[in-house]
Amino acid sequence: MDFSKYSGLELIEIYGELLSKMREEKLIRSKNVTGDLGEYIVVDYI
Repeated sequence: MDFSKYSGLELIEIYGELLSKMREEKLIRSKNVTGDLGEYIVVDYI
């Protein structure tokens, strides 16, 4: 995706929507997004 066409405020809005969707899909469980995604990838890989 090319995010260069979005303003800073639009990117922040997209990020919020992405976090909400990842929570719905149980990809993340906490505010530690990096750790949660790392755990998800490892569990999915095994």
